Order: sequence, then C-alpha cells, then structure tokens
Amino acid sequence: MYGMIHKAVRDMVEAKFGEEAWIKIAADAGVTEEYLLSMNTYEDKVIYDMVESATKMLEVTPVQVLEGFGQYFVIETLQNNYKSLLQNYGRSSFALLENLNTLHTTIEATFPGYKPPSFTVTHITEDEIDVLYESGRVGLTPFVRGLIAGTAEFYGETISITQEEDIPVTDGESTRFRLVRE
Repeated sequence: MYGMIHKAVRDMVEAKFGEEAWIKIAADAGVTEEYLLSMNTYEDKVIYDMVESATKMLEVTPVQVLEGFGQYFVIETLQNNYKSLLQNYGRSSFALLENLNTLHTTIEATFPGYKPPSFTVTHITEDEIDVLYESGRVGLTPFVRGLIAGTAEFYGETISITQEEDIPVTDGESTRFRLVRE
C-alpha cells in the first residue's frame, strides 16, 4: 500500500482520538515517519499492523477501525484533496461506483505497482444495485463498506447495505454488496 493510506490513518486517529493515541499506535505497530511518505509503496503488513495496534489501543474491533477509516478516507482525505477527481467520475454514489475501475486505471498511471481491487456494478432497479468487490488482499471488506458509506455522504445521499455476501475464492477476497438508495 501507499504511504498516503498510512498518512490518512494517522490523520484519522489524531482527529478522532488525539495525537497521543497516534503516537502509541505508531510505536506499537513500528510505524515511523518513513511509512507516511505519500508516493512510496510499503508492504501490506504495515497497514495490518496499524489496524491491530489501533484495536488494542482504542479498544475497538478491527471491523470498526476499517469501516471508520473507509468513511474517513472518502470524507476527509479524498474530498479535501481530490474532490474534483471524484466528481469527474460520477455525479452520484452509484455513478462513482460504476466508474471506479476507470478511476483506478487513471490512478495506476501515477502510482507504479498499484494493485487496485475490481468493482462490478449490476443495476437491480434505479435505486438498487449489486456491487461485486474483488481484491487480491484479504480482510479489507469492512474498509470497502466504510468507503461506500463515505461515498454516499460525499454525495449527500442515504444508502443502506441490505445484503452482504462473502464469495469463496482461492486468493484474496470477493464480496457482493446490495445497496439501496433511499
């Protein structure tokens, strides 16, 4: 993962729990300033160690950490730094989700070695879609759930996940979400 993700985790922890909480989490996870360089890539283990440390220090579950981070990442990091990019790829949460693979292709040109997940959107009705999330990484489905919530908030929409189904795969993970726009 890229350092911009690590930096966003730091920003979220500091904003919600204070700088002292971040210092403890970073020390426990072995994260130094070096791991916060936005354009550098790091092993996925770094983010997993950060999540593990946050669960211990903040006394929350990994799911709560990842969902909260997913939502924070859209609302704070992306909206404050890449708002126009998001708006260029969709005027609603459903439109952005439909164009996410294209957005990831654009990002790949900037971030060498970027390994994005894949998203396939199937329309059920005008206000209901299935989103199939597929990734070579394991354990980030709660992060994606948070991203979906953050995307709805970004567009001022109310969306609920009415179903979530884990699909067995040999590598990584695959999850189907049913989203309903209210």
